[in-house]
Amino acid sequence: MDSVEASGKSIDDAILQALARLGRRRDEVEVAVLQEPSRGVRGVGAHDARVRVWLKKPKAAATPPPPRPAGAVLTPDMAAQ
Repeated sequence: MDSVEASGKSIDDAILQALARLGRRRDEVEVAVLQEPSRGVRGVGAHDARVRVWLKKPKAAATPPPPRPAGAVLTPDMAAQ
């Protein structure tokens, strides 16, 4: 499961619900607020906050430069690499 939608009385509550479903920490996910909570007018029209939470993409590992052939002559440009 890469993403979930969750709701709660506040945005923080909704995020906590989503994190519990994903089994992740806050620093491991991205969050988009889909709907702000509203108290409505005298309770009429009230609705909870809704968020979508998805896992951050892992950072690609830096690829090392290709190996140089044995006995290759190093130019000043190559030596700086």
